Amino acid sequence: MASAIRTIAAFCVVGCINGTAALADPVEDFYKSKTISIVVGFPTSGGYDASARVLAQHMRKHIPGNPNIVVQNMPGAGSLVAANAVYNSMPKDGTVIGIFADSAPLAPLWKIKGALFDATKINWLGSIASRGTGIAYVRADSPTKTFADTQKREVVVGATGPHDSSAIYPRLLNELTGTKFRIVQGYRGGPEVDLAIERGELEGRLGTSWLFLNHDRPDWVKTGYVRIIMQLSLAPNPALPGVPIVTDFARTPADKQIMQLVFGIHRFLRVFSLAAGVPEDRLAALRAAFDKTMEDPEFLSDAKLKLAEPLEVARWKEIEDYIRAAYATDPAVVERTAKLVDAE
Repeated sequence: MASAIRTIAAFCVVGCINGTAALADPVEDFYKSKTISIVVGFPTSGGYDASARVLAQHMRKHIPGNPNIVVQNMPGAGSLVAANAVYNSMPKDGTVIGIFADSAPLAPLWKIKGALFDATKINWLGSIASRGTGIAYVRADSPTKTFADTQKREVVVGATGPHDSSAIYPRLLNELTGTKFRIVQGYRGGPEVDLAIERGELEGRLGTSWLFLNHDRPDWVKTGYVRIIMQLSLAPNPALPGVPIVTDFARTPADKQIMQLVFGIHRFLRVFSLAAGVPEDRLAALRAAFDKTMEDPEFLSDAKLKLAEPLEVARWKEIEDYIRAAYATDPAVVERTAKLVDAE
């Protein structure tokens, strides 16, 4: 009798162990002892860093196993240093998330030196903002009163370097619409460009947005210190009535395609992603956690307090569809665009 009881007990123990094993969550088991790094391609200041830190603070509770999340800054080459590390040399087990310049995924398409990754294989989580309506503006006292004037007279605008949007956009417009922008490079950032405008060294600037102008220079907006002459966007902003959009000036269907490629990426800002090769179950869990975080009241409150731009979430599939469409563009259009984007 005692032997029979021991046998039954043994079966119960084995059954309980097997049942527990069957019910265990491998994703939770993996993450409960791990730390996730969010690698930011910029220094410890600015919107990219702030976005990563807010996400890190709130996303962990939505991931099975509640792993710690830390932020690691890796600036360099317009965030390409960090992108190359995340997509090539860092672990691909679901413990590394990247956030880079919104234009970085298109760098390989333009064949920019130093972009050493395949953007079509990136695993997207989503983005938490939009750059909004890109704009071109000039000082209100400039002889340039409308965008059409930039096709008749030279307009001096400032830029940081050849691969920054402040230089890329006027180059594109000169080529595609016949404008006469003269680009002065070498400024360290947008604020320095704006100071040069105030000093009278420059007439204007391209490459920022209506959203950021209102945030960074509300005094300029309120006093009419600058005049918006173009929306560098694929759709008009109701807040800018009468200001033309860039595609209105496309002279050929191919020119319009280039504009759609270059300005379409504005929809996605503060994009989070993982390298190819992350196990599917962990990737699915992180995507679900990202989506839940975007609806988390505590996250929404914190983001409103700490981030300059309002939340405008794009899910991973929307980003993936855009990137795949971009890389499927007619090679001749891509080659022409690349020469304009990557000009020295």
